[in-house]
Amino acid sequence: MTDGNSINIGGVRFDKQSVQKSEVVQKDGQQMNSVFLNDGTQVVYPNQDAKKEATINQSFEINMVDIRRGPQDHEKVWVENKDKATTTFNNLENAQITGTDKKDNYKLNGCKDIKVDISQDDNKKDKVTINKTSSNVTVDSMPNDKVKTKKQNGGETTMRFRKTLAAFVAAASLLTVAGCGGNNAPAAEAADIGTTTKGKLTVGAEIGYPPFEYF
Repeated sequence: MTDGNSINIGGVRFDKQSVQKSEVVQKDGQQMNSVFLNDGTQVVYPNQDAKKEATINQSFEINMVDIRRGPQDHEKVWVENKDKATTTFNNLENAQITGTDKKDNYKLNGCKDIKVDISQDDNKKDKVTINKTSSNVTVDSMPNDKVKTKKQNGGETTMRFRKTLAAFVAAASLLTVAGCGGNNAPAAEAADIGTTTKGKLTVGAEIGYPPFEYF
């Protein structure tokens, strides 16, 4: 059911003001709906089951701005920050969500078989929050992005980093080479790799989020 402020596209209800444009495209021989939201987020999905009542809602951070018209003439007003949007996906299935070059903040509730791509090299810390009612979600992200997921019900969340931790791999390789020398062979002089403490290699990892929290 829609009202004057919403629009139904392929079985998904949107706020009219959140949609920039939409079109029907062919993907892998299947007819798909391609919708661009106002912040640039693209969502591609097949027609949804009307009984699922899928919705996509977008809201923006509200900031107070002081508007000055003269030395004694000014007022404070609340305005939307278009660079800080929160997009909530409810009951969406078999969809591809592609992020923007802004700071993306996505929330998935009751979604299934979803691919989220926030791997754009935009130096922004994007965030994806996956509710426990969602399942089979794949997130392509950068190492500084944050993916928060609760225990899945009948599914799993897969995260793939577009860029590997090259420094960590290099450090591990040095340790492996050092451990392969014979007991009688003189130790080779280690190259200066700029350690914090001379003669001591310190390795750190961010373990606050999956999959590292399981280590």
